[in-house]
This record gives sequence, C-alpha cells and structure tokens, in this order.
Amino acid sequence: MDARTPPPRLLLGAALLFWGGIGGHPFIGLLVALIVEAAHWTRIRWNFGTLALQRAWQLSVILLLLTAILIWLGGDLVNALPRAFLWLPVILLPLQFVQDYGMRRTVPLTAFSHFLRKKQDNARRYGLHSQDIQFSFGKVYFLAVILAAALGPNSQLSLFYPAAMALLLWMMAPYLRRRSLLHRLGAVAMLVPAIFVGLRANSLVDEFSEHFSSRHMRTSRGDYNREKYTHIGSLEDVKFSPQIFWRLLPQKGPLPRLLRVASYNTYQFGRWSVQLPGDTPPGSEGFSELDSYGIEDPFRITARADAENFIDGAEASRSSLPRCILRGQLESGVGLLPLPGNATALVQPAQNLEINGLGTLRIDPRYPVANAVLVTESGRTTGRPPWLDPTVSEARYPALSIPAPERAGLSKIVRELGLRDLPLDEKIARLRDFFSSEFTYSQYRSMKLPFGSSRQHFISDFLTIPENRHGHCEYFATAAALLLREADVPTRYASGFAVVEIDRKGIALIRGLHAHAWALAWDEAKQTWIDVDVTPPDWTGKETQRTDWWQPFLDQLRAWRDNFLVWRSEPGNLLLIFGLLLIPVLGGAWFIGKRLWVSRSRVGPHGRILRFQRIASPLERLERPARRTLGPRPEAMALAEWLGSLRESLESPGLLDEALERHRSLRFDPAADPTTLVPELEALCQKLHRELTRKAR
Repeated sequence: MDARTPPPRLLLGAALLFWGGIGGHPFIGLLVALIVEAAHWTRIRWNFGTLALQRAWQLSVILLLLTAILIWLGGDLVNALPRAFLWLPVILLPLQFVQDYGMRRTVPLTAFSHFLRKKQDNARRYGLHSQDIQFSFGKVYFLAVILAAALGPNSQLSLFYPAAMALLLWMMAPYLRRRSLLHRLGAVAMLVPAIFVGLRANSLVDEFSEHFSSRHMRTSRGDYNREKYTHIGSLEDVKFSPQIFWRLLPQKGPLPRLLRVASYNTYQFGRWSVQLPGDTPPGSEGFSELDSYGIEDPFRITARADAENFIDGAEASRSSLPRCILRGQLESGVGLLPLPGNATALVQPAQNLEINGLGTLRIDPRYPVANAVLVTESGRTTGRPPWLDPTVSEARYPALSIPAPERAGLSKIVRELGLRDLPLDEKIARLRDFFSSEFTYSQYRSMKLPFGSSRQHFISDFLTIPENRHGHCEYFATAAALLLREADVPTRYASGFAVVEIDRKGIALIRGLHAHAWALAWDEAKQTWIDVDVTPPDWTGKETQRTDWWQPFLDQLRAWRDNFLVWRSEPGNLLLIFGLLLIPVLGGAWFIGKRLWVSRSRVGPHGRILRFQRIASPLERLERPARRTLGPRPEAMALAEWLGSLRESLESPGLLDEALERHRSLRFDPAADPTTLVPELEALCQKLHRELTRKAR
C-alpha cells in the first residue's frame, strides 16, 4: 500500500460520522466530516508550504495539551490524556485541512520533527544525499479517527467492531483491487475472525469489570455497591495509593479523628453487608433525603434524635459547635461522602444528599469537587439505634448476630478476657490492651490454618492461633465487632479514613494510605454509636512511609486544582472563565481566517491556477529582523527593493539575490509554480533570518 496515495473518497467523512456516533458527539462529527469532504466539492485552495504544515502541527500539539489540561481541571486526573485522545479528529483537523486544501498531494515527514529538519539541513550543507519521506496525512488521520472512536463511551456496543473492520476494509480496497483473488480472500479471512475476537474480548472485559466492581472498591471512592457490602481485604486497593482524596480545613474546634464512608451490620464469612430495617420503603435502598434548615446555603441535618427523627435544625447548626471544611474530588455518578460519626449537619450547596439508617451518606454530585462545611458535636450520632432483623421470625438484632462457625473461638476469648460483666468503657479498654499487647499490625497477611480449617471461621483462627495474630485494620475491626457482640454489645463495622497527617497550615491531608476500618459499639446509656478502634497505633507509621519524593509536588498540584474547581463552582465564575477562554479563541480564529481569506486561490481541474488573490511570500518574515539594520520601511517602497539594501551587510549576499528572484517570480510570473517556489523561498528565508538575527545580537 503506497503511503503517498490519499484515502478513498468519502472514507474520512464516513469515519468521522462513525466517530461522532460512538463518541457521543454526532453534530461535531458531522461538522468535521463536512469540512474534510468539502475539499472534493470546491476548487478553493491555498499554497501551503512546509512552514504552514509546521504551524498546523504545532497548533495540534497545543490543542492536545489544552484539551488534557481542561479535562484535568474538570476533575478527571487519571483519564485526562485518554479523554483528550477522544478528540483527536478535532485536534488533528488543522493538519488534515492543510493536506486537503493545499496544492500538494503529500506532506514531508520533516515537518513533524525539528531534529529531522536539522539533519536534513546539515546534509545539504555538506553536499550529502538526504531523502525527505513524503506521505499522505489522510491515512494517518483515518487511523487517528478510528483510535478516537475506540476510546468513545459507546465503543462497547457490538456494532463497533464490525463497523471499524468495514472501514478498514474500505481503506484497503484500492490496494486489494490491484491484487489477485487469493490476496483479497486472505484479507477478508483475517478481518472476519478479528471481528469475532474483538466482540468476544469486549464481552470478557465487561464480565471482568462487573466481577471486579462487585468485589472491590475504587481506588479513590466507594463504587455504587460499597454502600451495600464490603469484604475483608477490599481496602488494599486504596491503601497502595499515596494520592490525597480529601482535605479537612479547620474552622473552629478540633478536627475529627475518623471519617466514616460506610457502615455495615451483618457479617458472614469475611463479608460485611447491610441488613435494612423492616420499615424500609420498597425501592429506597434504605436512603432518604436529608432535611434542610435555612434558606441561603441551608444546613443539611445528619444527627438523629431517635430511630425516626433527626435533631432540630437550629440545635444542629449552632455557631458554637466545632466545624471544618471537607474538600475533595467526587466521582461522577452516585458516590459516598465521608462523614464523622458525630456530625450534626453539613453545608454542601447544589448537591443531592441522602443518608441511610447506618449513617452512610450518599451524594449525587453536580460539581467535580465537594466543599462541605461539617458541623460536629460530642455525643451525637448519624446512625439509627439497632433494629430487629425483618427476615426472621424470632426477635434478633443484626448488630448482635455472629456466624455459628465463629462462635466457639469468640466465646473462648471473651471468657479469657472476662468481658461479659464489665461496663462498656472497660470492655473497650480491655480489648485495646489485648490487641495492642498480643497482636501486631501487618500490611500483608498470610494465615497458617490448621487441618480442616476454612474461611468460615478465620476470625477465630486470627484470634486463637498465636502464629496468626497479625493483620491489617479490617481484621482488627471485624474481630472487635464480633467479640463485643459475643459480650452482648450491639456493634457495626465501619470503613473510611483515619485523620493522621496534618500539614504546616493545620490542614488534614487524607490519602489512600490512610484508609482504615474500625468497629462501632452501641452505648445504650447515651443512646449513641461510639467509635472503637483497636488496631495497634503503630499502623500509621507502617503505611505512610511509602510516599515518594515527588509526592509533595503532586499534592500541591492537586490542591491548586481543587481550589480552582471550588472557585469555578461559585456563581458567575464559570461565565468569567468562558469569556476569558473565548477571547483568545476568537482572536486566533479571526487571525487565521483573515490570512486564509487573503491567500486563497482557485484551481482548475488539472491543478492550474485560474484565479488567485495575493499569495503570501515567505520573504515578508524578513521585514522585522531587517528593521534592526535598515530602520522602518518607507510606505511607498516595495519590500523587495527595501530588502535589497541589505546586500552590503550580509555575509552571503547571493542568498538574498536568489530569494528576491524567487519572490518576484512568485508575485508577478503567471507561469510560476508556487508548489516549487514557496518551499525553495522558505529555505532561503530561514537562512537569511538566522543570519540577520545573529548580526543583531
């Protein structure tokens, strides 16, 4: 397949329509397709030289970087570059425009690399042979369009692979037409299996993603199912990330020590889940809208007065209560917002907020960054009191249920510690001493199980086998919750973040390394849930030591980005940003459009110029450096005549004479071929420009 031949007619238009449909931007795809295919219907052309191609390439690189930056500022740090590649058809449109509407059938490879151009100049300087590779950019553009479509949100459709293969076959059609029947059948024989392989791979990716999302939480937030269940080991995905997920900015009083993302009340074989109360409305998943108090930036009440009601809004939002600002990036779609267990209210404008009976807060974000004011008060709780299990006939609390295989080992430890007859505070204190003295924290856990042991009682094995008394926070939290249940204390399991890192400004930095799990115990006397964290306190030193030397720089970038997004979300600021961005865009479009209008030409069927306006000459770029030697050019003096005065001050006056000769031919000779003259004149002007610049220094 010859790299210099353009793609078949209408192929690029069809590919762009395909990209618009798969990428979710059909109107943009149609507009770009019309611009590209209009080159076949109009005779208007421009004499684009190598310099114009270089400018188009530089413009495309700038557009790619700006697109990635805008996506990153929009809140998507990880996918900024892949999402920018989705817009490759628009980003590379300047290059395709130069190819389609220029007078050359091919473009040189040196236009895309400064090093190749220097190598070619050196070869010419020393009289060496240098071949400039020429190719049709249309084929590169076609492949970029297919790549961008593959990154589109609808690329998972079963139609994608057959349509993409059909476009590739269309691309190869001119090549196959000149080949034998055997070659054609071989190409089809390779494409058809590729379609089925792609479809099968697509379905396997979907199955893996569904399976993975059902068992693991995302690296930055809880996914949709985290509010329903989790399992021991799920926090490992978060703990390997030093990325800052949240910041706590102090306003009044101390900062909370723990931020709970989700709570669970039912344990079974390494898995925690939510057992909803019997009065849960069908289809609500246990969540209800938060009550509001106030008119402008209302407080959303989170603390409960009893099982059915929240506390009074005026009481929850008192100015004397401690408060801080929770700031961090939100996932697109419904997610979970970390919250202290004693939060009474929060202020988060223009967001949909729901809470369930366990105190898990669900948010449907409208902005990429949360900026919530959290109000807390000691003794308050966001979770309902323990409730009866509606799925069984006998009166049983999910907060007291223990799997039967675990009961024997738990009962043994409870007897040894004498927990049953102690007050709640002493039970918790004795558990902390037990785990601190008998257990060690470990980031990685391997259990030595006795013969016949299984996952059904590995918490008992964790507690009773000395060689197994090490693990991470999820083991300690589960063990504490089950031991307290065996001691007749209703408990729940909580996962979220520990507040352990404070910077010089007093701001708490909450990283993935700080992901944590702990137990919640019900205090019947105070009618509140209290945090029970029995993980050995040295766990923070073992987790936070993994940060890299460049992490402070990334932290600062993220802080700037989050602060900017918070500022952008304020009323009126988005319109201001749009106006500031629109000014250079319109200015650049006007400048480029004016130059294109002045330099346009009309060509005949065989490429002969029938009518042309003024053709831009590369010699014009010498006017600015020449002013340093000659002064301003008189208004009535022609450019060529004025530049001729430079002969005496140049080391190579022959270059100037040669450039002036080609300039006059380009301007006044109707038989001159601009496709040949312009590149030659560009090369001469570049040398003269370097010499004039060097003399000015």
